[in-house]
Parts: sequence; structure tokens; C-alpha cells
Amino acid sequence: MKKTFRTIAALLIVQASLIWVAACNGGTDPAKDATIQNLTSKARLYENKMKAGNEAKKAEANLITVLQQRARAYEKQNDPEAARQDYEKILDIRPGHTDARFNMGRLLIKTGQTERGVELLDEIVHKNPKYSPELYDLLAEAYKSLGETEKARKALLKSITLKPINPEAYRELANLDEKTGNKEEAGKARQKLSHLEKYGYPDRGHREKSLKEWRSYIMSGKASDKEGEGPSLPLALYNAATYYDHQVKPGDYQSYRKAMKNWQKYLAASKKTESEKGHRKTAKKRFSHLKHEKKGLLRKHHLLAPEEVWGSCAKILRRIKIMGIYLPRLKAKALEQGNQQAAREADKAIKKMQIMEIGPHEKQLEEIIDECQSIIMAELSEEVDMDDTEITRKAVKLSEKAKKIESQLNEQGFDEIEAKMKGLAAELNVNIPKYYFEEVHGEK
Repeated sequence: MKKTFRTIAALLIVQASLIWVAACNGGTDPAKDATIQNLTSKARLYENKMKAGNEAKKAEANLITVLQQRARAYEKQNDPEAARQDYEKILDIRPGHTDARFNMGRLLIKTGQTERGVELLDEIVHKNPKYSPELYDLLAEAYKSLGETEKARKALLKSITLKPINPEAYRELANLDEKTGNKEEAGKARQKLSHLEKYGYPDRGHREKSLKEWRSYIMSGKASDKEGEGPSLPLALYNAATYYDHQVKPGDYQSYRKAMKNWQKYLAASKKTESEKGHRKTAKKRFSHLKHEKKGLLRKHHLLAPEEVWGSCAKILRRIKIMGIYLPRLKAKALEQGNQQAAREADKAIKKMQIMEIGPHEKQLEEIIDECQSIIMAELSEEVDMDDTEITRKAVKLSEKAKKIESQLNEQGFDEIEAKMKGLAAELNVNIPKYYFEEVHGEK
């Protein structure tokens, strides 16, 4: 027994010595070698299946996956030639495989074959220009090394478009502009980088106009989604939201509401604009951050209940406003499409709304909102020292009042008219937004 243990111990010592010697001599890790051997065995298995015709498509997909894994393993072992061969195999099997083409291009640039690498990456740009921001980061680096600074600059700008929260790209852009003597653009890039690091979202030129000018521009209807005709509506709204965001102060409840409302306006207007996709993600994150901070402020002062009542009243008012705007539009759309039945139903719903005399209900809801606002502002400004029980009691009373108004509206057929509106919208293929902001569309 002792002899057996001595033998095992000796073997372990020898194995450890071999690993140590291999490491000292720049050798490979046996564990990594085992990984490559395992992947090689799998690759042979799938190659044989493909040749035999046994579930060839599935075998091909599996082989490509294994070759990708093995190529990455070779790269980790600092064996670029073996990795390159695997990427080439993938492209032989499936010439349109974008990931393999990207990795092949990246590897060629990394190993000094920059021009050939750029050729491969350019092929991706032509076929799939929105592939990834990393594609353009890599191209910028390659063009820079080749002395093609203008191409490098364009690549960095494209990277920023795809990934707005990209401090490294802004930093590279600023450095590039400084080296080429374009101090003005370098300054803008550094300003945007500073804004990104401070606020967590990019500045898109909000300082080009004052807040008043941006609001006037939005209301004038000059903003459009067409390029070359001045700032688009989403961009103008983004810049206005940026101004309001900068005015947010800890403890200032109204500043949070204004900033959040303006981010909502931007999100509502940019919903179908493909070029705003990346910026929409950052705006949503910023909105969530502000919402979280505002909620924390209200929780600290035990004011969540009155704000919830405020929110429920605002929701009913939004529904009323949307119905008042969209029922006539649906009628017009139905007539345009020659759908007489839908036009009659829309007209009937409009007349029902008129009979309901919603005005007094709207006024009562606005009064509840004013009361909620007064409670919140008084408590935050410490004008009135209310205890938690009193705040809750007032909020409950206002909530009951709001529910009674909603119940009265529904008794008069409000929810039925709303359901009819939604049905007509689906039938006529008209999109009714969740939020409708008059200022966005310049309507009064």
C-alpha cells in the first residue's frame, strides 16, 4: 500500500515538473492542449458526418461552432496561424459567415497584414453596415496605422452612432482631430466625452441652441426626419431633454418630472427612427435612473402615495386626450379607405363622447392632481410639517375621489368608447401611442 502511494506521489511530482518546465520554456498548458484535442476530435466527427450525408446541415452547423471555439483556443495559445486556418475553413464551408470574416480580418490586422484585414472588414461594411461598433473601432485603428486619417475618423463616428456610450471612441476621435490640426472638432469630441463621463449619456450638440430656441424649433414644425433639412425632430427633442436633465437637482421634485417628461417625448418621437436606435437605449437608461432617484426622494419623505394618485389621474386624462384626438382621425382614415361601416362607428363614438360632457370630469381630475402636487411640494419644501399618517389619509381620500370619477366615466360608456377606438385602430391599421405629447406634434 505504501509503495502504491509512493508511486502515485512520484508521478504527480514528475507531472508538475513537466508543467513547470514547459511554462519556463514558453510551452503550452497541457489543459489547453487537452481542450484543443477534444475540439479536434469533435471536428473530425462532424466532418465525417457531413461526408456521409448523415444530417449534413446539422453537422455543418456543429462543425462551424467547433472550429470557432478551436480558433479562439489557438489565439489564446498565441498560435495565430492555426487560428487563421480554422477561420479559413469556416469561410470555405460557409463563405457568407460574417463572424468568421470579422475574426479573420481582426487576426490579420493583429499580425501585421493590415491591408488584407481591412479588405475583409470592408466586405462586412458593404453587406452588413450595422454589424457591430467593434467592427468600426477595428477599422479606425487599421486606417490610422495606414495613415488614412479621414477614413479612421469616419469609422469612429460610425462606431459612436452604433454605440453612443463609447468613451474610448470619443477619446480616439479627439486625439485624431488634434493630430490633424482640427482643434475645433477635437474640442467638441472632448466636450462630448466629458459630458458622457459626467452624465452617462452622450451630448448631441444641445449647446448649438438655447432651450428656448430648441422648444421654439420643435413647436414651429420645422423639425423633420429627413436628412439635410436641419436637426430632426428626435434630435431636437433629445437636446431639449438634455437641457432639462442638466437642471435636475437632488431634492427638487419638479426638476425630475420635467426631465423625465422630456425624455418621454424624445422616446415617443424616435420610436420608428432606425438611426435613433442606439440613442434610445441610452435615453431609456437615463429615464430609469431619474425615475429611481425621484422615487428614492419621495420614499424618504413618505410621499409615494400622493404621487401614485397623481399618476392614476394623469393616466385618465391622457386616455381622454388620446380619444379626443384619434376618434376624428379614425373617421377620416375610414373614409379615405372607403370603409363606410368603420366611419359610421367612429362618428357614433365621437357623438357619444360629446354627450358625455367630459369637461367637468377633466377639471375634477386636474384639481386632484393640483392637490397631490401641493402635498408633495409643501412636504419637500418643509413649509408644512405633516406626519406620515396625515399624508396617507389625504392620499387615500384623493384616491377614492379619482376612482369615483373613473367609475362615473365608465358608467357613461367611456371604457366602451375606448375599446371601440382600439378596435377601429386595429382594423384601419392606425397606431395609437401609449403617450401623446401635444408639444411633439405642435398641436393645441
